[in-house]
Amino acid sequence: MPPLPALPGDLPFPVIVIQHMPAGFTKSFAERLDRSCQLTCKEAQEGERIEPGVLYVAPGGYHMTIERGIVRLNQDPPVWGVRPAADVTFKSVIEPYGPQSVVVVLTGMGCDGAEGARELKNVGATVIAESENTAVIYGMPKAVAEIGAATRILDIDAIPGAIVEAVEAKLSASTASTKPGKNLSRSKIA
Repeated sequence: MPPLPALPGDLPFPVIVIQHMPAGFTKSFAERLDRSCQLTCKEAQEGERIEPGVLYVAPGGYHMTIERGIVRLNQDPPVWGVRPAADVTFKSVIEPYGPQSVVVVLTGMGCDGAEGARELKNVGATVIAESENTAVIYGMPKAVAEIGAATRILDIDAIPGAIVEAVEAKLSASTASTKPGKNLSRSKIA
């Protein structure tokens, strides 16, 4: 995944990765990412608090939601035939983090992520879809683009810079709108 190693290690928000992999493969995937990324990368665990600068990979065979900054895992029925499903995770962050969210949908089969991305975009999230030019399988990003859920459609090499740019813009907007004496937590961006 070329975009992940290019992200800075001091990214001021947590990164959540939903990869359609079966149980047993996501832990080694997270370990491989940890060796190649500047971010700390790990397989997410039930009950852990998400932290800025950490990348969490949803475990294979489990849907992952974020509730009040805490990872929750479940084995509810598959969505779009997959578990974990991006739509489940995306929908879990709408209320607490919606406008502060930066969502990226990369290459993949099917339409998982499109509905959740549209709902997040509707509350002010930035939604980036990989372009047809660079997607190995232009299914998931195409679904996002076709329903108008993408705020940007980019080649894969442009995505890391766009993520950082979107995060900086959201932090600046949040800081500018924060009243004196009110504490804004940077970990609120998912």
